[in-house]
Amino acid sequence: MKITNTLCMLTTLLCFSGLASAADLSYLQKEWALANYQLTGDAQDMRFEQLIVAADKSVESHPNDAELLIWQGIIKSVFLKRGSLNKERWNTWKKFFNRA
Repeated sequence: MKITNTLCMLTTLLCFSGLASAADLSYLQKEWALANYQLTGDAQDMRFEQLIVAADKSVESHPNDAELLIWQGIIKSVFLKRGSLNKERWNTWKKFFNRA
């Protein structure tokens, strides 16, 4: 009986963990599309900065989720490729990326 209860609890935790990462992934994808295609200028930079923080938190919570890791890379690379940051903000983000 104890084994059955333990297996049931473990399965439930794994299912909820998968749901959380799926929700995180969906959020990152939708917000990336919004930031990349609909926003411009400072609003776009701020949204990408928020997305980077959200992606890092998602990967921290689900470090073995390949899809989250891929989207974390997409978000960071698109943000850096844009290159619209002023020098001060760029230096701040460069330090942040170097420690990751």
